[in-house]
Amino acid sequence: MAIHESMSAVAEHSMVKAVSPFVIAALIGAVSWMFSSITTLQNQMVLFTEGKLAHIEEKLNAVAEDVDDMYDLVTDLRINSRPQLRERHH
Repeated sequence: MAIHESMSAVAEHSMVKAVSPFVIAALIGAVSWMFSSITTLQNQMVLFTEGKLAHIEEKLNAVAEDVDDMYDLVTDLRINSRPQLRERHH
């Protein structure tokens, strides 16, 4: 009976009553975070195993090359238009 009485005394303590909701909320938050992290990792692994990431990376590289080509074109246009602008001002 002494153990039951001491556990009852601990449960009735005001500190335990004040802290227990925060401890439970922290536990729920930690479990939720772990669940969402595992779900995200699982989705990334599915994408990786299906080869979709490699396909997306190839598309990204192609777009980067297109952007570089457009940058070169704009640079060439700027260089070629400067002599014409000088002629108009003189």
